[in-house]
Amino acid sequence: MKSFIQVFKNCINKKIIVIFASLIVSLDRLILISIFPLIITIKRKEDIIVLLYILLFFIFGEFFNIFVNYSLEKHGEKHKKVLKLNMLKSFENIELKEFESVNFKNKIFVINNYIENHIKISKDCYKTLINLFLALFVLLIILYINVYMFITYLFIIAFVLYLKNNQLKASKDIWVKYMENCKEHNIINNILIDKKHSNERKIFNVFNFYNKIFLHKYDDAIDENLKDARNRLKFDFLYEVSNYFIILSMLIASLYLYNLGNINISYFYLLNTGLIVITEIIGIELNKISDYFNFTNGINLYHECVTKKKILKNHVKLSNYNIEFDKVFFRYPNSDEYIIKNFSFTFEFGKNYSILGRNGSGKSTLIKLLLGLYRVEKGNIRIGGVDINDISLEQKSKIFSVLFQHPKKYPFTIFENITLGEFQKGDLDIDKSIIEFVENFNDGIDSYTSINYNNNVNLSGGQWKNVFFNRVFLRKSKIFIFDEPTSNLDPFLELEYYKNIQDKISGNLNIFISHRLGIVKYTDIILLIEDGNLIESGTHDELISYGGKYFEMYEIQKSIFD
Repeated sequence: MKSFIQVFKNCINKKIIVIFASLIVSLDRLILISIFPLIITIKRKEDIIVLLYILLFFIFGEFFNIFVNYSLEKHGEKHKKVLKLNMLKSFENIELKEFESVNFKNKIFVINNYIENHIKISKDCYKTLINLFLALFVLLIILYINVYMFITYLFIIAFVLYLKNNQLKASKDIWVKYMENCKEHNIINNILIDKKHSNERKIFNVFNFYNKIFLHKYDDAIDENLKDARNRLKFDFLYEVSNYFIILSMLIASLYLYNLGNINISYFYLLNTGLIVITEIIGIELNKISDYFNFTNGINLYHECVTKKKILKNHVKLSNYNIEFDKVFFRYPNSDEYIIKNFSFTFEFGKNYSILGRNGSGKSTLIKLLLGLYRVEKGNIRIGGVDINDISLEQKSKIFSVLFQHPKKYPFTIFENITLGEFQKGDLDIDKSIIEFVENFNDGIDSYTSINYNNNVNLSGGQWKNVFFNRVFLRKSKIFIFDEPTSNLDPFLELEYYKNIQDKISGNLNIFISHRLGIVKYTDIILLIEDGNLIESGTHDELISYGGKYFEMYEIQKSIFD
């Protein structure tokens, strides 16, 4: 190594520097061939040795690039898996109100984009560093050759940066408007291919209607984008014309200097090739700036989510499973109106309760507050004398079992839809209603319910109800909550359902939410909610005798069958 350095010091001359710089800027093999005449003019043995070292350096560099890209690919997928897993774990610490905000959804979009593209962006970052190093090296070589040419290069680079910056601004505005314009026609397009809309599409023959809307929205998007594209075109045209003018001017100037004998063919080649490569590097790397910005933004948002401190709560001992609402007030984020107003009531363990009221009266919101999905604004909710916020999510999942108004169908097997990963097959006590209908499937309870899998099964509404009920009753909880459990059932199935669940829920605290009165026969206490206020409570007979709102509701529903 020392001998090479000594040879390099003794033998280095401007011709070697020019060849070295040319190798750097000549990334294309054709350009390498074009400098061959320059290489063969070297006569001195020492210069040839230096040139061989330089060529070995570049060969090593190419192998190093291959190694870096291979390493990024090899470890990238493993890293992506870790990123996704950490992201999923972080969701445990995020409150429901954040999930429902548009800002949070935008954050998740940026984070997912970072996770999916971090390998590609990492490669681009590596290439950018190499390109910037090459551009800087060429500039230093030009400074070494001629300081005036170096200053000229700086002015040219500044001008190219200015033009490219204007072009990028126009492109950014185009992209934002394009996404806005395409949003509505994408919604229509999804409706046309979505399975959930297939029945009405066929029955009502809405294809012509949808096609008309689709074309209208698409045409609007195209018209608007063409207007924006015309504005951007002038920047693109100005940039390209200016770029070619600069290169042509440098070519003429360097040719003039070459004819005067002020520069030789080596300098002539380097000045022109260097300018072309530097302007190309500027164009390529500036186009990536928005990608890098989104990438770093994604990194910051990702770390903001995964580093959010998880509030560890110890398992608290509850004296009982009574639920106490104490002067509770609540309103949803970005709303001025309270949906729950001064609500106070105690639910006693071992009893069945019905919460009745019109749609939008606040019934389901009470349950969300009880489960800790939202925090009350004023007042307190206690279970066994312990504030609901002091009970861990893990402990709540053992206390409560909930059948929501719109339970979710997951793209998993029937077994996984029932257990949601909490139980093994040997631990299950599957209801016979499930066993009966899965016997007809090739894969039985392991049949997939999503069309994205082969040999999937299409469950009926009643079969899905059985899946949801088994999901609830498997958990042997202390408190069962049923939010409109029979809203899609006819009166006969509704009656059968209430009879069948009595043994499963006996001895627990059970809360039924409904606007139908079929459940009241099986409940001890009825609560009537109106505009977030508890206006009546008591047994069926007590409320009928009282002759208030409950009596009025009862008479209205009774009249339907008279």
